[in-house]
Amino acid sequence: MYRRFITDWGGLRVSTEQETLVGYASETLEVYVDRTKSGCWDFHEDFAGRHVAPLETAENRLDLHIYVDRSSIEVFF
Repeated sequence: MYRRFITDWGGLRVSTEQETLVGYASETLEVYVDRTKSGCWDFHEDFAGRHVAPLETAENRLDLHIYVDRSSIEVFF
């Protein structure tokens, strides 16, 4: 599995066609999970999308805890 995380964007890639992006958009001060290319999505209309939550940094420092297993990604801040 291909893994990377960079402030502003990062991703978990299964193949060249499937990936889930996790990151922080510094221009909007939001942490996000982007599942628009995460494979099977037709089981629920809200699955394939970019899901965001506001997150302001303290002193330009960002602490995220990201847990990954075979079927899920969890992001805590």
